[in-house]
Amino acid sequence: MSLLKNYHSFFFLAFFLTAFSAGAQNYTKYWVFFSDKPLEDFNPYEYFDEKAIERRIKHELPLNDYTDLPVNESYVRQITQIADSVGFVTRWFNGMIFYGNQLQFQEIKNLAFVSKAFEASKGNSYLASFSKGKDDGYKQLSPDKKELLANQLLSLGYEEFEKNNIDGKGIRIAVFDAGFPGVDTNPVFEHIRKENRIIKTYDFVRKKEQVYAANKHGTM
Repeated sequence: MSLLKNYHSFFFLAFFLTAFSAGAQNYTKYWVFFSDKPLEDFNPYEYFDEKAIERRIKHELPLNDYTDLPVNESYVRQITQIADSVGFVTRWFNGMIFYGNQLQFQEIKNLAFVSKAFEASKGNSYLASFSKGKDDGYKQLSPDKKELLANQLLSLGYEEFEKNNIDGKGIRIAVFDAGFPGVDTNPVFEHIRKENRIIKTYDFVRKKEQVYAANKHGTM
């Protein structure tokens, strides 16, 4: 009898945990954007990297552009307290990602400092993985992929780069992508590693410095 009782208790506990786990996964991903930023006491020389300051001065860009100002930490804390969990924060868009149910969404949306909030849509990504006409991989692309690649290169103004011999040497470049598996081991990138040209890596989604995994789009 004791064994049967224990079995029933175990079954109830397992059922409860399963139901709780399933319920916990029914949260929706949302965007929330804020109405303002803290403008006082912002010192770009303390906030930005030295190279970023040099680049802005060289190209006559403002050191205190509004989009570069940090997001209000008080707003982030309040969203974190209400939501089930939060994702990344973006100062460029002055907002953040959060996960929650409909009630949490409505509570956050009605906050005085929120300009707008909505469900995050699932976007599509497109691949431009080969140099036009210079790689064997380019020849293997389908006609529609070749057309897509040509349009992407055209939108970047690649002819002007070639004409003016602009190849990026001596310029610090930030590369954003879904992952870079193999860049730390593949012989193709050995010269980059030997010359210590990879200055810093960071995974903004998983909040760690390891980026040599996940999606191979960045490697290609």
